[in-house]
Amino acid sequence: MNKTLSAILLSLAMTTAQSNVDYTTQVYPIFSSAGCLSGYCHGASGSSEGLTMGGDATTVYSNIVDVASNCGTLDYIEPGDPSTSHLYLKCTTSFSCGGSRMPRNGTSYFTTNADELETIRVWIEEGALAEPAQVTDTTPPVLVDLSIAQDTLDLVNGPDSLSIALIASDAGSGLSTGLGSLIHSNNLDELLFTVAFTSGDSLDTVAFDIVMSDTSTLGNWYVSYIQLTDVDGNDTTYTTTNLAANGFDFGFVLVNSTTVAIQSEQGTYPDKFTLFPNYPNPFNPITTIRFSIATRLIASLHIYDTNGQAVETLVDGIVEPGTHIAQWDASELPSGVYFAHLISGNMVQSEKMILLK
Repeated sequence: MNKTLSAILLSLAMTTAQSNVDYTTQVYPIFSSAGCLSGYCHGASGSSEGLTMGGDATTVYSNIVDVASNCGTLDYIEPGDPSTSHLYLKCTTSFSCGGSRMPRNGTSYFTTNADELETIRVWIEEGALAEPAQVTDTTPPVLVDLSIAQDTLDLVNGPDSLSIALIASDAGSGLSTGLGSLIHSNNLDELLFTVAFTSGDSLDTVAFDIVMSDTSTLGNWYVSYIQLTDVDGNDTTYTTTNLAANGFDFGFVLVNSTTVAIQSEQGTYPDKFTLFPNYPNPFNPITTIRFSIATRLIASLHIYDTNGQAVETLVDGIVEPGTHIAQWDASELPSGVYFAHLISGNMVQSEKMILLK
């Protein structure tokens, strides 16, 4: 079952926040425009109580940020606090300490250029940084879709490939890599896989094959987890529970492997009994399971969850020849993928069922 892209594409409009004001390109030119870069600028004529700011951006910065002024305990620029920054206070009004309003003897520059005074205020409030702060991307990648092309693999003639396709997105720095695991319901047999995204892409689709050997363990295999990582190292991990809750395909069944065919009775078990797909599928909460038996035999019909735990036994004992119907009521179980197993001796057939509430 696939998931649409519409909701996730909305997140791609998000951008990584940065500092709003750059000292070199926005603040320093204001001091230049106000006539503060030569002579004395701190609100007094001549050399009386004035401040020589300097003639270039680096010098001006070193002369005013975290530098004690001649006004009590104040610094010219106190990073993060315009209300205690002497220079800003002098730009704002005829501050009682240090003479007339800046710049130069109470001129009206910042009265008619209030937007530039606001730029200085914001810059100080942001920390009076020499360079704009680059906020590291903390937005993790998101799995948009996951699908497995086959519900079953038949390995009687040798290895076969499982085709997986996934779509992922990242609203921050872009995608990097992914990794995951296929695990058998016995929680012992496991296959790891990696996903190679186009580095930095905000949305990418990747399709790849996983080769299952003809000696792979018979039964239910499923994706136990997928971890997505972006360029900045943010990652998101989806477990089986997460995948099921979001309606993604994540499980499949191995049937007729070489090992099982050798153990079965001359490999004829498909003629002895057949398990048909349940209907409806997906279902909520009742589904019908149909199976046929060619000869009288002892058989069982069990329901398993994705962890390999039996959650229901529908048939267990001698079964007469013919077609049989069993209904399964999953009212007490959560939504997810379940597997019906028809078993007799070494003979097994399985069908995947999806409960959606």
